[in-house]
Amino acid sequence: MRMLKIYMIAGALTLPGAAMSQQQDSLNNKTLQEIVVLSGTATRTSFSKLDVPLRTIPATINNISGASLQLQGIDDLTGALAKVQGVRPVSTYGAFQHYVIRGFNDFLLVVDGFRDDRQNIASSAPMTNLAAVDHIEVLKGPAGAMFGHSGIGGIISVARKTPGTTPSAEFNILYGGFNTRRISAGAGGPLSPTLRYRADAGISATDGWRGAGSNRNSAYVAFDFTPTEKDRFQLRLGANKDMYDNDAGIPTVNGEMLPEVKRSYRYNTTQSYTKANHADVQLQYTRRLNSRMTVTEQLSYATDLINYLSSESLELTRGKDSVARGYLQFEHHTQPFQHSLDFTWDVPSGRIQQKILAGWSLNVLHRYTDYDNPLRSRTATTIPLTAPLDNQGNLPVINTHRKTIDETMNGIYLQDWVNFSPKFKVLAAIRFDQFSGSYRSDTLQSPTTTASKGDPYRKHTSRLTYRAGFVYEPLEAVNIYGSYATYFKPARQVPGVTNLSLDPESGYQAELGTRLTLARHLTLNVAAFYLLKRNIIVSLGKGLYDQASEAASKGIETDITWQPLPVFSISAGYAFTDARFKNYTSKVTGAGNLTDKRLPFAMIHQFNIQSSYTVCRGATVFAGLSYNGDNYTDSRNTVLLPAYYLVNAGASYTFRRVRVTVNAENLLDNREYFIGAINNTQLYPGAPVNYNVALHYTFNGR
Repeated sequence: MRMLKIYMIAGALTLPGAAMSQQQDSLNNKTLQEIVVLSGTATRTSFSKLDVPLRTIPATINNISGASLQLQGIDDLTGALAKVQGVRPVSTYGAFQHYVIRGFNDFLLVVDGFRDDRQNIASSAPMTNLAAVDHIEVLKGPAGAMFGHSGIGGIISVARKTPGTTPSAEFNILYGGFNTRRISAGAGGPLSPTLRYRADAGISATDGWRGAGSNRNSAYVAFDFTPTEKDRFQLRLGANKDMYDNDAGIPTVNGEMLPEVKRSYRYNTTQSYTKANHADVQLQYTRRLNSRMTVTEQLSYATDLINYLSSESLELTRGKDSVARGYLQFEHHTQPFQHSLDFTWDVPSGRIQQKILAGWSLNVLHRYTDYDNPLRSRTATTIPLTAPLDNQGNLPVINTHRKTIDETMNGIYLQDWVNFSPKFKVLAAIRFDQFSGSYRSDTLQSPTTTASKGDPYRKHTSRLTYRAGFVYEPLEAVNIYGSYATYFKPARQVPGVTNLSLDPESGYQAELGTRLTLARHLTLNVAAFYLLKRNIIVSLGKGLYDQASEAASKGIETDITWQPLPVFSISAGYAFTDARFKNYTSKVTGAGNLTDKRLPFAMIHQFNIQSSYTVCRGATVFAGLSYNGDNYTDSRNTVLLPAYYLVNAGASYTFRRVRVTVNAENLLDNREYFIGAINNTQLYPGAPVNYNVALHYTFNGR
């Protein structure tokens, strides 16, 4: 059985280090100690820009392979990250996803090394299925020195599949509860001695728990061309066309469900929808100048449309026997262009080994949002609380207003890794960013309005961020690291007419940890951290904002793995995260005091345990338990989501190139838990027990 491995690498550089062209060799040489969780295969990191072993990089990294997710029947990013310690996935509106990492909801999503800023602008965005994904990685803590602003909690990196040197093909089909249907296929290999390809496509459809279904369709193709030993071209093309039936959750009274309400009730109008269409192209050229110097240039362009209409707000009427519903509608059009130029140099310096990376990046983002302002102020028909059958007909959508965002970020950065001795390594990175943003509101021509353009609101920020860390190995079995990293986030919000001017957010993380190999089949990893965020921007609603003083997160993440027999492994992980506002100094009269309040969706305790056992040749069973501690939906801590646990189990049987897998999610059928919220009091119940069965075929050229 091939097993999923999650790696906790000591340290604190900007990104997981090590140009992972050498990762498989590192695995074979035991330079990485794996934490076996479930099935899957370790993959190369998508963070790397320096060709150094992962063990020598000061960073905490979780690595999840696409093969392991397929084995578990997972094809969405939320499910993929649900078992990563210190990460709290939050799904809202039936289509949108965001993540709280180490207590903070500021994270950066990177796809094949390029930023996806949709979450940073609007806090969440849809993600398509994982048919083309090779692996997913999470770097804990700030990473501004390599990728720029906005990622204080961490970086989530999605790496799509790359062309291989041997012919390969795979096919997967799955059917499960809630009428879930999935089909995916992929193939790759050499087209000539200098040209290789990879192609993947996937269709994922479901009626969904609570009737909030979806239909996600993705396609991807990549080419790798090496005309000479020194030149390499890489081209990636991806697209998806997805459709979601929205879900506004269940209305509550201060977070408490009324006893007559069933968790399966859904209160959206039948017209509610989210359409998410995306296409991107990436081109990379690498030139090896000599045995020590390399230049890499990367270009990326994407176009993204999110068309949303939903009866989003739900309020109980005075008699608490019916629900009033308010609309929200928008069309987000996002067009990012990104460019980077990197120079790497292996410095000849005698006994001391040194690697330097210098680079420049340019990010240009154009985004406009069209919306029907009169529709936003309308209400749908009121429906009964206990018989929520929609009686609202379709409404025409006429976009009357537009909000336009134009942003440019120029960044220059320098990174230096120094191997002073077999026992001591240092890594340092520094980056300077210039950020400019223009934000404008326009009125569009419509039957009731006259077109006009508003005055742009401009923001300019220049910031220096840096990271520094060390790795010390007094013994072969002991790895100790320490790190310090800084962070900033520009103030993109346009304040109301009478509101204050907002300053950029900033902060830092300090981390100390150790990684111990206590025996051949026993490993222990412990990381302690302290995160501080300053000038926190807090929304007060209706376009008004407050800027608080500070919030801090402190905690410990630990995991242990034991593999007493080749056929049996067990691992456990625990995260303690105490994320709270500190001395809260409000700049807005009457905004209140949030001192010592917990940050939204920040769980203090998180725990999981996973095991696998190979019953006989080709047959494996696996099971796990995950515990998510209580957390609040809002900054004032008025609505609590209670703690809950889930049990999952599965079995697989492989015969030659065919594998059959059965998975059970929430095996004990826990129905008393919530996984998210809208407007603080509209809660999302978690799904009951669900089963799926999958058939997977693989051809690897042998």
